[in-house]
Amino acid sequence: MTATPTAPHAAANDGFDAFYRRTRTRLLVQTWALTGDRPAAVKAVRDAYVACAHHWPKVSLLDDAHADTGGSEREDWLRPIAWGRAQSRHTVPHFHRAAQINEEAAATLAAVASLSSLHRRVLLLSHLSTANLTQLAREVGLSTRRAERELHEAIARFATHRGVAPSEVQAAFEPLFADAVRQPWPDSNSLLRIGASRRIVHLSVGAAAIVALCVGVGVGVSWDGRTTAALGQKHWNSVNPQSTIQVSSSSLLPITDLARLGDVTGAVGDGDQPKLPPAAAKSTAAHVLACLGGAGSTSDTHVAAWRTVGTSAASGWVTEAVRSSSDPGQASADYKALLTWYDGCPSVRLQLQKTYVVKGVGDQASIAQLRNFDGSGRTVLVGVAQTGSLTAIVGTSQHASATPAAVAAGLATLTERLCHAPGAGVKNCVANPVVTPGPLPKLSNHPGLLGTVDLPAIAGINQPWESTPITVATRNLAATPCDRTSFGAVHGSVSRVFLLPGAKQLAANFGLSETVGRFPSAGAASAFQDAIKAKMDSCQKNDLGSHVALIPIPGLPAGAAAFAWQVQIQTSANNSVTYDMAAISAGRSVAQLSFVPDGSYTISDQDFAALVVRAAARLAFN
Repeated sequence: MTATPTAPHAAANDGFDAFYRRTRTRLLVQTWALTGDRPAAVKAVRDAYVACAHHWPKVSLLDDAHADTGGSEREDWLRPIAWGRAQSRHTVPHFHRAAQINEEAAATLAAVASLSSLHRRVLLLSHLSTANLTQLAREVGLSTRRAERELHEAIARFATHRGVAPSEVQAAFEPLFADAVRQPWPDSNSLLRIGASRRIVHLSVGAAAIVALCVGVGVGVSWDGRTTAALGQKHWNSVNPQSTIQVSSSSLLPITDLARLGDVTGAVGDGDQPKLPPAAAKSTAAHVLACLGGAGSTSDTHVAAWRTVGTSAASGWVTEAVRSSSDPGQASADYKALLTWYDGCPSVRLQLQKTYVVKGVGDQASIAQLRNFDGSGRTVLVGVAQTGSLTAIVGTSQHASATPAAVAAGLATLTERLCHAPGAGVKNCVANPVVTPGPLPKLSNHPGLLGTVDLPAIAGINQPWESTPITVATRNLAATPCDRTSFGAVHGSVSRVFLLPGAKQLAANFGLSETVGRFPSAGAASAFQDAIKAKMDSCQKNDLGSHVALIPIPGLPAGAAAFAWQVQIQTSANNSVTYDMAAISAGRSVAQLSFVPDGSYTISDQDFAALVVRAAARLAFN
């Protein structure tokens, strides 16, 4: 006789049907966008719901909608199964199996495909799932601040590739939903039947295994009362192998010391991250401090104390912090990560001007000097020092009154105060800071190329530079009509374009392009550069409508060589196109750099020369 389901069981099945109908299209779009492989996504989503039906008695106990966040624990349980199975199934290049969809959907898939794996996941979690920022960070294994930073960069990169504004990213996925909603699905009852069958099989196998284990082992099992504690400790160690040192906020510099770094007449904010008054919460100062607060190592390191003081102007600040790591090795890694805290910082217009080494402070110390092109005319100076297992930060955003020497003095005083703290080092406890010019730190994303932080401001444009994804240089985006140089046969050659997508007044061809390649020998690299120079030298003779002028490049780093030109090509009786172009070599690598202005929206010869020098310094990392 077949048993009639009880009311609770029937209610549970009804809950599955509603959950299945409400979430399946969204999950399909997420999984499809993640891999670009529609057939693999459909199979993975179907299998995920079978697994969900199998475990439904437990999954149904999870919250389906949080009143405070709008998120769903059930979807958080389901999503990793679908994503994982789709990624293991899909073997073709991203979005190449999407040939039958419309152009808008294909463009969205191509833009997602241009992102790194991390950026792809944070973008999809943010825009296509119910996860809030905290849940997103937990799912990708990052701190909340780091996840927010990666999300901003992912949105900017997707928007640039897709050709939409950041505010239009959500709408860019609508064509995928319009296609996915037509997908035929098995009914929920069939999934529940399959799930129930699996439960029976699993219970039978599990019961047989338990019987065999009991017979084989017998009853000679004893418990000494320590097993639970040992297991708990093992789990804790797997999450956080070594606890970090606790440092009191009393170790921070008092306001009287911070006053040496500039105006400190604003509100004081203490906590575990930089804090500005509510009036400055949406200012560029807040964006800069958010990047600083989200930088550094994300494992076995935490912020022990952070203090920020606002100034009389919303865009100014003075800040200090102490970060604690599990050991000196981890603190050194944290220090190195903090050296490029500005790398990839979204929504700001920062340009790295100089770096300094500070000798006589802690185990190692340095300062970065940046220019903020937000209209305030401020200089941003941030010093970082490591002492034992601790990392100290002292920074300021002021007008010309701030100097590297003042920041170094503040950093020295802070590390002195930390010398007696647990985990601090013993080196240079009586600090004597000596500031000297320092080397250029590596950027994280292809250090041989320029980064947005290297680029100068464009007068009249109040928008940040953004870069397109790095691509293989099958087509040299930096070539001009004079040289038409190809890097296609050069091993490992890559290209990137820098744009100002928020400046709608600019012409479509405005931008900066760079192509970099590595040759078998320094001689081959030099010969390649000489070939570019020969073409440029003969351009004016071969094309009577062109005018070529050399741009001097002083201050090149040792071992580098560069030639730069301004090229004007007459395209008609009344129109011409202007290029600034440079060919740079360093060791076995060559870079070609070209900039296309738009009328008065340009950079000076001096700024272009400085950019060539910076590109030569970056090329040494290639």
